Amino acid sequence: MPHRYELDACGRYRAAMPQTPRLTRRRLLAAGVGAAAIGGLEGARGSGIRTWYQHLTGACDVTAASLPRSHPYVATGSFDSRAARAQVGYAISLPHAETDVARLPLVVCLPGRDTSAEGMLNLSLPDYAAAAGGHLALACVEGGSSYWHRRASGEDRMAMLTGEFLPMLSRQRGLGHAGLGTLGWSMGGYGALLAAELRPDLFGAAAALSPAMWTTYAQQHSAVPDAFDSQTDYDRFNPYTRTEGLAHTPVFIACGRSDPFHTADVEFATTLKPRPQTLFTSGCHDDDFWRSAAPHAMAFLTRHLGSRVLLEG
Repeated sequence: MPHRYELDACGRYRAAMPQTPRLTRRRLLAAGVGAAAIGGLEGARGSGIRTWYQHLTGACDVTAASLPRSHPYVATGSFDSRAARAQVGYAISLPHAETDVARLPLVVCLPGRDTSAEGMLNLSLPDYAAAAGGHLALACVEGGSSYWHRRASGEDRMAMLTGEFLPMLSRQRGLGHAGLGTLGWSMGGYGALLAAELRPDLFGAAAALSPAMWTTYAQQHSAVPDAFDSQTDYDRFNPYTRTEGLAHTPVFIACGRSDPFHTADVEFATTLKPRPQTLFTSGCHDDDFWRSAAPHAMAFLTRHLGSRVLLEG
């Protein structure tokens, strides 16, 4: 079973500690813990203190839409991937079991590092898709720790996505013929943007929630040393140098202001022409922020992919 990772305030991945109940500011004051207690931690080393402080002070507080369960049709499975050199898990969601998929756009969801494909269910993405109109199929596929590009080991999750997973969905379930989009979070947010850059002929829209990106190789290597194999590898798959691939693709980018990737994500958004739709608001690099941004992402994808189907019909 894969380990669960979380990002610290410096953008480094660390093994996640067991979650404890979050202290709200009101609870903090009620308990009589004041600024002196915070000050006592200033000398402590380690980014975990900063992350704890962000939650404590409300920097990570966001409000996610309250939704009734949509009761979608969900199927999970796995397949042996030659490109990924591993067995890869996936999850599929349709509005209903009897949905006519022939005219249903497909959004490929790319999760964060070492996250199960069922993460799209944990984020309630099928419910948010239903609330946005219910005209999307979702298919989430695991990315391991690959950063969605060919690695020196031979693992190539992007080739798995476009050369194996999508053809399998088309062949076995008839999905993907009414338009394709990408949606990803964290490492998967980077992957969603890269996929759209590499294959603008394939993906009609892209949405990225807190995409894990760095503006330089030095920043990346210091934060997550195994995200790229070398400077050459970073340069080859740096999304900042491939923005021409998004010239005709609608893009949505969301990131919390207390997210370690906020600066890089804002800079990336400013390089795109035309400018993408953005949501830069309060929040951290966590499920709470992704749930709060999900309704906006789903509305965006429904609008752009759905309009294509209507026009073609």
